[in-house]
Amino acid sequence: MGFEVWNGVNSSPDQIKRQESARGAACTPLSIDREDMTGTFSGSHGAYVAALESCSCVDFLRRNLPCKHMYRLAHELGAFDLGVVSSDASKVKAPAPTSKQRKAALGDVVEKIEQLTIPEQKALIDLLRMAHKDEPLFCEDPEIFSSFIAEGLIAAEQDPERVLQMKRRDVTLDGLTALDYHFPEGLKSTKKARMEHCMEHAAEICALVYPKAVFLRPAGDLFLAKRKVYTYLLRKLDQEPIYVGGKEEWRSIPHGAEETAAIGADGSVTYSIAFPDDEITKLLDKYGVNPCRGWKP
Repeated sequence: MGFEVWNGVNSSPDQIKRQESARGAACTPLSIDREDMTGTFSGSHGAYVAALESCSCVDFLRRNLPCKHMYRLAHELGAFDLGVVSSDASKVKAPAPTSKQRKAALGDVVEKIEQLTIPEQKALIDLLRMAHKDEPLFCEDPEIFSSFIAEGLIAAEQDPERVLQMKRRDVTLDGLTALDYHFPEGLKSTKKARMEHCMEHAAEICALVYPKAVFLRPAGDLFLAKRKVYTYLLRKLDQEPIYVGGKEEWRSIPHGAEETAAIGADGSVTYSIAFPDDEITKLLDKYGVNPCRGWKP
């Protein structure tokens, strides 16, 4: 049985849409096994394996009709003609990591985090807070993140124009004055004109005034586990207010902790706090940094 089993369905509008998607570079196969007549494709939920009769993707499982992966595989094997197709591995999204991969990444990153100083860990909170907003962290001196940058856990990007846009105009111009920078002859001496010159020569000006300025983003395992690493650091280092029943007052407790009460045999009530019983709490306990342990109301 080959792709001819689908001969009666390929001309419907929905199937033509999938054929159009199959032609795109984003549908470039990760690999083709011509002996088994199967192909592996990247998808939002991991790698999909397609055959001429079926595919492991959600689209096929839901509709039981050829998906774009099956059309592309059939084309690659000469079983169906899509016409002109585009192939570009750089356009293929990497398969989404599995929960097992994310868990492994979390453990590896936390092990490295516990080798950092507390100020370095607090700086990492700022980086991950910006990552939650899908924004990079602006850093004028990335030395504090040097070990993570060296290990590929943080990516440093240069963007001179954006640096100048973020910095106050007076700071940039005062910095150039301190460096005895000479603006071109004939240029108006107004701040506006000088800043326009700076923007036109952003790379040069940044190299002079802000030589170390970069934008930082999580990368590698830190990117895979960024949400849970962020939670780990907040539980360890951040505080939030809570009304403590045992004291009838507001107190600061570790971020994400909840108050619990235990009633003794004599009717007395003992208050304590605890984090959720999850992998993050287990890591806090593993490294002996769970602030809920030994807490007293």
